[in-house]
Amino acid sequence: MKDIDNLTRQTEAVEEFIAGISDEEIQMLFSYRYIEGSNLHEIGDKLNMDRSTVGKKIANYLKLPP
Repeated sequence: MKDIDNLTRQTEAVEEFIAGISDEEIQMLFSYRYIEGSNLHEIGDKLNMDRSTVGKKIANYLKLPP
């Protein structure tokens, strides 16, 4: 039960983080990636962009090196 509660809190934190993203495209990328579990290629196909572009947009938003 403790594990389920922890996972529930983590899921809620991710959903709140994504809901707080003001850029609709970036919000959609995060939702596909971290809520739906889509990989970069699948997201690129859905949004008609290269998978590397998807990864770069996510990394840039998080300020991560490519």
